[in-house]
Amino acid sequence: DTILATNTSTLPLERIAEGLEQGRRVLGAHFFSPAHVMRLVEVVRTPTSDPEQVNALIGLVKLLKKTPVVVGSCVGFLVNRVMMPYGQAAGLLIDRGVDPYHLDRVMTDFGMPMGPCRVSDLAGVDVGVYAGSILDAAYPERAYRSPLRKLLVEAGRLGEKRGLGHYRYTQGRAEEDPELAVFLQRCRAEVGSPPALELTDQDIVELLLFLVVNEACRVLEEGHAERASDVDLALQLGMGFPGYRGGPMAWADRRGSHYV
Repeated sequence: DTILATNTSTLPLERIAEGLEQGRRVLGAHFFSPAHVMRLVEVVRTPTSDPEQVNALIGLVKLLKKTPVVVGSCVGFLVNRVMMPYGQAAGLLIDRGVDPYHLDRVMTDFGMPMGPCRVSDLAGVDVGVYAGSILDAAYPERAYRSPLRKLLVEAGRLGEKRGLGHYRYTQGRAEEDPELAVFLQRCRAEVGSPPALELTDQDIVELLLFLVVNEACRVLEEGHAERASDVDLALQLGMGFPGYRGGPMAWADRRGSHYV
């Protein structure tokens, strides 16, 4: 009767449970990094999960003084899945000539605690490449991966843990690294050296976040999240989406579905 809870961020629970006689005991308790700071825990259930065990896990999360959001089991669950196109779009813009550091500044000016390149460094560039490959395989019809992160991993630039990634880290502080230009040049050559895009800061914000809204709508339609407000709460607590903007769904609602 013991709950078997996993902190996986991308593997579907059904695959973990398939070799067990009582696979219904497998639930997800997905913490966000850094786990001692971030308040969100995704409580992940499958169609066969025992409701009493789901409630017990919710209670445990609350005892830990975290905020549980119940989500369904799919590749990436809620937060990582809806943020998947955010990183992909960032890579696409970088491939098309947008400066990664400008991209990060635009998103922090919008209210995000870090831009997508800085987040990649914090999580581990190699971890992002591996998890991204799982997401791409699950949703191939809308997958796009810039070669940049793969090039960084090959060069040993794994992010903050190594002192080098998209940024250079000196005494724990992220600094722009001129050497990144070499990797950008190689990256853009790999995708055929397309002409540079001319985008406003608003264009960049919308290109990244409207894709997040689209994926969140899919998650809601598939029943892996209960309500739009769960998406907003999870993105605020798990990714630092600025609370004063109300979360991505509320932010998009103010613009209107036709505009989005």
